[in-house]
Amino acid sequence: MKGRYEEAAQEINKAIALNGRMPHYVAALGCIDANSGHKDEAQKMLKELLAREQTEYVSSSDIALVYAALGDKEKAFARLEEAITKGVHRTNVNLKVGPAWDSLRSDPRFAELLRRAGLPQ
Repeated sequence: MKGRYEEAAQEINKAIALNGRMPHYVAALGCIDANSGHKDEAQKMLKELLAREQTEYVSSSDIALVYAALGDKEKAFARLEEAITKGVHRTNVNLKVGPAWDSLRSDPRFAELLRRAGLPQ
Protein backbone atom coordinates (compact mmCIF):
# COMPACT_ATOMS: atom_id res chain seq x y z
CA MET A 1 0.00 0.00 0.00
CA LYS A 2 3.09 2.22 0.14
CA GLY A 3 3.64 1.89 -3.60
CA ARG A 4 6.60 -0.45 -3.23
CA TYR A 5 5.03 -2.97 -5.60
CA GLU A 6 8.16 -4.67 -6.92
CA GLU A 7 9.42 -5.29 -3.40
CA ALA A 8 6.00 -6.54 -2.30
CA ALA A 9 5.77 -8.93 -5.25
CA GLN A 10 9.24 -10.28 -4.45
CA GLU A 11 8.18 -11.02 -0.87
CA ILE A 12 4.97 -12.76 -1.95
CA ASN A 13 6.92 -14.79 -4.48
CA LYS A 14 9.29 -15.87 -1.68
CA ALA A 15 6.27 -17.00 0.34
CA ILE A 16 5.00 -18.94 -2.68
CA ALA A 17 8.39 -20.61 -3.08
CA LEU A 18 8.28 -21.70 0.55
CA ASN A 19 4.60 -22.59 0.92
CA GLY A 20 3.19 -23.19 -2.54
CA ARG A 21 0.70 -21.20 -4.55
CA MET A 22 -1.82 -20.68 -1.76
CA PRO A 23 -4.91 -18.71 -2.83
CA HIS A 24 -4.19 -15.90 -0.38
CA TYR A 25 -0.79 -15.35 -1.99
CA VAL A 26 -2.31 -15.39 -5.47
CA ALA A 27 -4.85 -12.79 -4.31
CA ALA A 28 -2.04 -10.67 -2.86
CA LEU A 29 -0.20 -10.81 -6.19
CA GLY A 30 -3.41 -9.82 -7.98
CA CYS A 31 -3.82 -6.86 -5.65
CA ILE A 32 -0.20 -5.80 -6.17
CA ASP A 33 -0.56 -6.13 -9.94
CA ALA A 34 -3.78 -4.12 -10.03
CA ASN A 35 -2.44 -1.36 -7.80
CA SER A 36 0.77 -1.08 -9.83
CA GLY A 37 -1.17 -0.68 -13.08
CA HIS A 38 -0.66 -4.23 -14.37
CA LYS A 39 -4.38 -4.91 -14.76
CA ASP A 40 -3.86 -7.77 -17.24
CA GLU A 41 -1.68 -9.62 -14.72
CA ALA A 42 -4.23 -8.96 -11.98
CA GLN A 43 -6.94 -10.40 -14.22
CA LYS A 44 -4.81 -13.54 -14.65
CA MET A 45 -4.57 -13.92 -10.87
CA LEU A 46 -8.33 -13.44 -10.57
CA LYS A 47 -8.99 -16.05 -13.27
CA GLU A 48 -6.72 -18.48 -11.46
CA LEU A 49 -8.62 -17.97 -8.21
CA LEU A 50 -11.99 -18.38 -9.91
CA ALA A 51 -10.85 -21.58 -11.63
CA ARG A 52 -9.37 -23.01 -8.44
CA GLU A 53 -12.57 -22.18 -6.58
CA GLN A 54 -14.26 -24.91 -8.65
CA THR A 55 -12.05 -27.65 -7.22
CA GLU A 56 -10.71 -26.38 -3.88
CA TYR A 57 -11.47 -23.91 -1.14
CA VAL A 58 -10.72 -20.32 -2.08
CA SER A 59 -11.85 -17.65 0.37
CA SER A 60 -14.46 -15.27 -0.98
CA SER A 61 -12.58 -12.47 0.75
CA ASP A 62 -9.44 -13.29 -1.28
CA ILE A 63 -11.44 -13.00 -4.50
CA ALA A 64 -13.06 -9.80 -3.22
CA LEU A 65 -9.61 -8.37 -2.58
CA VAL A 66 -8.66 -8.67 -6.25
CA TYR A 67 -12.01 -7.34 -7.45
CA ALA A 68 -11.62 -4.32 -5.16
CA ALA A 69 -8.09 -3.67 -6.41
CA LEU A 70 -9.35 -3.85 -9.99
CA GLY A 71 -12.08 -1.33 -9.16
CA ASP A 72 -15.00 -3.73 -9.60
CA LYS A 73 -17.00 -2.67 -6.56
CA GLU A 74 -20.10 -4.69 -7.41
CA LYS A 75 -18.25 -8.00 -7.52
CA ALA A 76 -16.10 -7.05 -4.53
CA PHE A 77 -19.19 -6.36 -2.43
CA ALA A 78 -20.88 -9.56 -3.62
CA ARG A 79 -17.85 -11.61 -2.58
CA LEU A 80 -17.54 -9.81 0.75
CA GLU A 81 -21.22 -10.51 1.43
CA GLU A 82 -20.55 -14.15 0.67
CA ALA A 83 -17.52 -14.20 2.98
CA ILE A 84 -19.49 -12.69 5.85
CA THR A 85 -22.37 -15.11 5.31
CA LYS A 86 -19.93 -18.04 5.35
CA GLY A 87 -18.15 -16.64 8.41
CA VAL A 88 -14.71 -16.27 6.85
CA HIS A 89 -12.70 -15.15 9.88
CA ARG A 90 -10.04 -13.20 7.98
CA THR A 91 -12.76 -10.98 6.52
CA ASN A 92 -13.93 -9.84 9.94
CA VAL A 93 -10.41 -9.32 11.25
CA ASN A 94 -9.30 -7.29 8.25
CA LEU A 95 -12.44 -5.54 7.01
CA LYS A 96 -12.53 -2.57 9.33
CA VAL A 97 -8.87 -1.56 9.18
CA GLY A 98 -7.29 -3.23 6.14
CA PRO A 99 -6.10 -0.65 3.60
CA ALA A 100 -7.03 -3.00 0.76
CA TRP A 101 -10.66 -2.08 1.40
CA ASP A 102 -10.14 1.71 1.30
CA SER A 103 -11.68 1.97 -2.18
CA LEU A 104 -14.95 0.59 -0.79
CA ARG A 105 -15.24 2.57 2.43
CA SER A 106 -17.14 5.54 1.00
CA ASP A 107 -19.89 3.28 -0.36
CA PRO A 108 -22.89 3.02 2.02
CA ARG A 109 -22.83 -0.76 1.58
CA PHE A 110 -19.51 -0.87 3.43
CA ALA A 111 -21.06 0.37 6.68
CA GLU A 112 -23.73 -2.31 6.31
CA LEU A 113 -21.04 -4.95 5.81
CA LEU A 114 -19.32 -3.83 8.98
CA ARG A 115 -22.61 -4.05 10.87
CA ARG A 116 -23.35 -7.54 9.50
CA ALA A 117 -19.85 -8.66 10.42
CA GLY A 118 -20.47 -7.47 13.99
CA LEU A 119 -17.86 -4.73 13.79
CA PRO A 120 -18.51 -1.31 15.32
CA GLN A 121 -18.55 1.56 12.87
